[in-house]
Amino acid sequence: MVVESPEEAAIVRRCQATIILTLIGPCEDAKIADLAADLDRLSPDHQERSRLAAGILTALSRKGPRTAVNLVRHVERMLEIAEADPPNDPHWTLVRSFARTLSLANAGVNGQPPDFGGLQAELAGLAEMVGDHPMAEPTMGILQTMSAFMQAIEDGNESVLHRTPTELLKFADRLSDNPERTMLINFATLISQSVAAKQLDHHAEMVEHDEHVQYLAENLPEGHLLRRVLADVSTRVTLLSQAVAGPGPIGALESTDQIAELLDKSEVTDFERSLTHSSLGIAILAGGHEIESAVKHFRQALQLTPVDHANHALCLQGVALGLIWRSEVAGTTDGLDEATQLLERARDLLDGPHHQHWVGINEMLAEVRRRNEDPRESEQIGLTTQRGYAWRVLLQSDAAGARIAIRNAAQGAVDHARHYVRADDAANALRVLDTGRGLMLFAASELSRIPARLDAAGRPDLLRRWAAEGRATVGLRREVLAVLRELPDAADSLFDPPSLTEIQSALAALAADALVYLVPAEPPLPGLAVIAPVSGPAAWIALPGLTVSDDVEVEGYLAALADRSREITAPTGDSQFADSLDILCDWAWRAAIGPLLERYIGSRPPRADGRAPRIVLIPMGDLARIPWQAARRGDGVYAVQLAAFSHAASARLLCENAARSPVALSSSGLVVGDPDTGGAASALDAARLQAHAIRQAFYPGARYVGRRPNGTVSPSGRGTADEVRRWPTTTDTVALFRNTRLAPHPPTTFDELVATGQALRDAGRVRTVFTVRVGEAGDPFQIWPLFTGAGGWLFGRDSSGSWDPATIGLATAESVAAFERLRELGEAGTGMLRRSIGREEALELFTSGRSAFLMSSSDALSRVREAGTPFAISAVPPFADGAASDPFTLVHGLVMTRAGTNKIIAHDLFADYLTHDHVISALSDGVVAPVMMRDSPLRDPHLQQFVQLCEAGKPMPSFPQMDATWRILEDAEVAVISGAGRGDSEACGGEACRGFLHGKGALDDCTVVAGRGRVPGVSAQLRQRGRQW
Repeated sequence: MVVESPEEAAIVRRCQATIILTLIGPCEDAKIADLAADLDRLSPDHQERSRLAAGILTALSRKGPRTAVNLVRHVERMLEIAEADPPNDPHWTLVRSFARTLSLANAGVNGQPPDFGGLQAELAGLAEMVGDHPMAEPTMGILQTMSAFMQAIEDGNESVLHRTPTELLKFADRLSDNPERTMLINFATLISQSVAAKQLDHHAEMVEHDEHVQYLAENLPEGHLLRRVLADVSTRVTLLSQAVAGPGPIGALESTDQIAELLDKSEVTDFERSLTHSSLGIAILAGGHEIESAVKHFRQALQLTPVDHANHALCLQGVALGLIWRSEVAGTTDGLDEATQLLERARDLLDGPHHQHWVGINEMLAEVRRRNEDPRESEQIGLTTQRGYAWRVLLQSDAAGARIAIRNAAQGAVDHARHYVRADDAANALRVLDTGRGLMLFAASELSRIPARLDAAGRPDLLRRWAAEGRATVGLRREVLAVLRELPDAADSLFDPPSLTEIQSALAALAADALVYLVPAEPPLPGLAVIAPVSGPAAWIALPGLTVSDDVEVEGYLAALADRSREITAPTGDSQFADSLDILCDWAWRAAIGPLLERYIGSRPPRADGRAPRIVLIPMGDLARIPWQAARRGDGVYAVQLAAFSHAASARLLCENAARSPVALSSSGLVVGDPDTGGAASALDAARLQAHAIRQAFYPGARYVGRRPNGTVSPSGRGTADEVRRWPTTTDTVALFRNTRLAPHPPTTFDELVATGQALRDAGRVRTVFTVRVGEAGDPFQIWPLFTGAGGWLFGRDSSGSWDPATIGLATAESVAAFERLRELGEAGTGMLRRSIGREEALELFTSGRSAFLMSSSDALSRVREAGTPFAISAVPPFADGAASDPFTLVHGLVMTRAGTNKIIAHDLFADYLTHDHVISALSDGVVAPVMMRDSPLRDPHLQQFVQLCEAGKPMPSFPQMDATWRILEDAEVAVISGAGRGDSEACGGEACRGFLHGKGALDDCTVVAGRGRVPGVSAQLRQRGRQW
């Protein structure tokens, strides 16, 4: 038994009395402070010590956010004592969560960010402990969101910063019956909105949010945790508001006792005093008066901030700012040496370009060095400064955050490039310009290399996590990048743009003559063409007329272009756009292309191969919207007649592409030409023609979706977003949909199906015997089960059982008989197959109950379900006297080839991206027979039936000419169904064969089987040419 001393007994009694008084009355600062001191006086192994600490925390938690702010500083210590022997109480988890919240608030008040990794892990553990408690669970969610938000502030992660307000508002409805917590959400949301506005340089919006916070704080009860914290912020907000407003007197604010009162409050921390001094310094500088007073406040802020404090670097920068401002006003360099030293110390504290203040401090340091007439050293700092943008874009987890993070990258690059040009250093001007271009594409390509980099770095642990969690996990991305930036070549490979030598090697590999950056003018500063030739030194040309914002000719074109892009319907006449384009073409020659071709390219030796010069353009800003190749000389000659122009996103990406092996042409793929949007957007006539021509010339076996050159919709699809997304994950076939109310039993033969349908039609219960889509253009994929079920066949098989494209069976006796069977069912026979029945008509007949049977691919499933038609799915039965029905299975997939040149990207796609459930689920959303369902449990019998039918079917041949094959079969199908006689059926088979040999997508080295012989007319030349795929 431990003997308690009289002093310890007195401490215990005092603590117990304070706990009881706190439970039944107001929190008294002095008593809580005395209790905290008493707990420290007790021996660490005193049996009551942890219990008393837990008791006071429980009492404070019942006060909620009304807990006095002065008590917050004691909470972390009391929680540490309580956790030494925590109470066995189910409510302790909630009390502990409350205490950690106060502890986090105390860290924020003192400007000391916690260990966010440990904090997030702790909050995750607490969230698991509180479970789905109606109050605690959303409260923990808020804490986790705010912890991630604070981490994002430190990291400069714009993606998280700008989605935090939306995430916080999700908790509002769940806590709507708790005014205290709703108020906390309101405060947290306003603060996060203020920070987000600050990151966007929307200062007026930031001040508006801060003033709203100030108003709410002033209406809180006395002693409330947030009242004093936020009330003191209001003075600083007022100062910063005046700073944002621009030059002018500080007014009565500084001459009153407000500032002195704020600085002299006993409960104010040194960090808060430091913030107040910094705010005063900024406000005084913005007012343009009493600069010495501003420097004094900045120095006092620095003195109050320890070297190891997170804000120390900013306080160093504040003093440097005051010194720089003073030297500018005085017109001297006095104080600049000290400013340089302060900024170098601040930069050393940042530990690299990943720090959120890296860019700002380095830009200021570069400016000081320029003022000190050290331009070369200044611009080396400038190039180093731009590394911060590369880090920022790699850190972002979404495109919106990336755009915000690099919003100033291009302008910063231009500013630094101009300084290089003044020093006649075009090579480094090129490099620094490239730091502001193509950063989002750079991030996309660089992130795809991370698995290989982690493997090379010997970090299989992170490689496994990267594959399991994916790149969207913010914490993991930060951890991975922190490892990679320590690699020996990280600065060169991750952050720095290519050198002139690397650019020239890329130009030589691409047979290009020059890479040209076009930089817009900023009057009175001229525009620039900064040039990397394929050989020789870099160069630059001043282009004073290369202005966009104040040029009537350019603004007229851009306005017309914007108006045109907003039109939903196709423009008629569009004379405004045409006129502005004519004017622009003349301007483009005068402003940039003329001087470039005449003064620079014209002065260089002509190409050895006699070809026109090949120029790669990288226009900055709005210059990227100008069609430079259409620049027109005074005599009417266009630039494209004098040189070949191409565009690049950046020199870095140009070098990467040039280093890759040429991509061999493949005949297959997906071509989206002119999507049929159902009137939601205007037709893209030119794009349609271009896409179709490219497909015919380079990708003859590719699937084409959208409108064809004649305006009809491709049988392969309208080109909707869903069709494009589904393409790489889909299997499909043609099945029999049966209305189970009209036809309870599945037919075993197609003859039985026809008999059932005729009986229903004769009884007046249906309108058609069966329905299948044909349409005016034909749809052979849909009717293929009938053709094969009647004995027809297309390609033979080789000795291995694979499709043999050299053997075509459309003119065989079996196929002619199958064509004849289709003719008998067609318009000249029973009329069951009709061209007037397209996709929509077929679906309408079945879903309205006017047909008991529908033959269709899986795209009918959603319509049938929506209609509420009772149905079952089975295979299309064969004709009684025919062969087994042999429908094709359509397979779209992703294949990684061993010979591919982009192995890292392919590995990332297959090993990472496509392994995540949410990715495959998104790709499979709306897909009737997704590949991912093959081994899934039986959840949807209709889907599983399609999966089984796809597995039982024969994979459709994937020869390059397969798409052309369907076009030939379309013509044959329409001819037969429209009423061709028996002799014509045979002719159709022969005509289709001749189409393979001489027409659409002609097949070489083909044997066309007709009975036991061959179709005449197949030349020896064709047989000798061999297979071409």
